[in-house]
Amino acid sequence: MPKRKEPMGGRTERKGAMTVQEAGRKGGNTVKEKYGPEFYSKIGHKGGEIRGKEIHEAAEYFRKHPELKV
Repeated sequence: MPKRKEPMGGRTERKGAMTVQEAGRKGGNTVKEKYGPEFYSKIGHKGGEIRGKEIHEAAEYFRKHPELKV
């Protein structure tokens, strides 16, 4: 019998008093209270910029090395 995949959104098995999902939500709410919702916007923007740069660099690399394209 194949292994059952976990649902999207994370694990929900219990390891103590709360699930992993509940712990993540609690941590996220604590950060939001401490730094404000703008914090998530800023880190999301930074992450998007970095990922865009990575994609651009990869595209440039494969333009220079077409024999490596998948």
